[in-house]
Amino acid sequence: MECGTARVEITPPSEACLFGYPTGERRYKPHLDKVLDPLHARVVYLQSGSSPGILLITLDLCILFTEDAMAFRAELSGILRLPVENILICCTHTHSAPLARMGLNGHDASPGKDFHQHGHSPEVEIDYGRWILARLAKTASLAISRRTPVTGFFRETISGHGYNRRCLTGEGIRNCWNIDSFRERTPEVMKDLPHAVLKLAYQGREGGVVLDNIGIHPVVMGKESTRLSADWPSYARRHTEKRMKNYQAVFTQGAGAQVQPWISTQEDPRALHVVGEAIGAETVLLSWTADPVYLPDSSLRINEHQIPSRQVRISTLELGNLLLVGLPFELSATWATRLRRLLKRPVLFLCLCNGWDGYWMAPEEFAEGGYEVDIARRRGVGPENSLALLEHLKPLSASRG
Repeated sequence: MECGTARVEITPPSEACLFGYPTGERRYKPHLDKVLDPLHARVVYLQSGSSPGILLITLDLCILFTEDAMAFRAELSGILRLPVENILICCTHTHSAPLARMGLNGHDASPGKDFHQHGHSPEVEIDYGRWILARLAKTASLAISRRTPVTGFFRETISGHGYNRRCLTGEGIRNCWNIDSFRERTPEVMKDLPHAVLKLAYQGREGGVVLDNIGIHPVVMGKESTRLSADWPSYARRHTEKRMKNYQAVFTQGAGAQVQPWISTQEDPRALHVVGEAIGAETVLLSWTADPVYLPDSSLRINEHQIPSRQVRISTLELGNLLLVGLPFELSATWATRLRRLLKRPVLFLCLCNGWDGYWMAPEEFAEGGYEVDIARRRGVGPENSLALLEHLKPLSASRG
């Protein structure tokens, strides 16, 4: 298998509203010391044999609406001459970045209504999306030109870096957004929260790619902050690249619809270092101790599937026995644990991949209610959709055949 990588900064060149919190206008103004850390797009290109390659793109954005993600993919497909289904675009889910759009299409003038976002400018968002597209096309071409044979390594562990923000109170399920501000609510460490690392090491020279997957919201900075930031993933990547020379760190958001970092939604930017470096250190540890992954020439297979009950499309990418599942929504960590037990093979859930369809929770979480469930139901998502996902993934179980 061959792999090529590249990255490019996507810090907005003009004024934009930050997206991701139920708050009023949070406006980023360039050149006024509003950048805590720059936003990036990171590209990984994988190719096995003569088959068309696969492009994995991560953007330091909160979400992409599904029609905008499809527009990005269609444009890049034409430019790069790759099948649309071979292009995966994931958002790291930082809540301190602007919204990027390719057009309004089916959305009205309030695309952030699920986040109660105000003060946005559709024209600015579309300009930003088009600006990102031009940079992505060049960066992806560069990644393709850099492809080099790689050897794969994989390791995962159960992480304690996140807590379950859904707390049972006398009034039902209420979220603990910040353990200092909501002391009457007692969150628990998120049980069975996997932290997985796929390392692709160049053959014949030092370096490669570290693909990092963990389901923890990038919400260290709070809703009052107007500072632009990729949040803790930026600092985790920086720590990984400092410790692993010539490796590009790529973060993908795992299944953690209800998971917060232990320092959350506050205003001290020093906390970004604390959270990011803690998770980054775990990434380095997993990378150094990872086991070899068998990657024969025929091992790279990607498919796109439609789930009839919701009309959403998921992507599955098989790298030998390792399964990557691209999901255009935020998947409950609880339900993801159930899915992993069903699949009986190493699996990485790439959430916020090729769009955003709200929260998909476990059936018992739908019964409990709460913030995530309220948003899901407003979008027409219910437990039947999560059960349909389970049924749809059954054929990919390691015990199949």
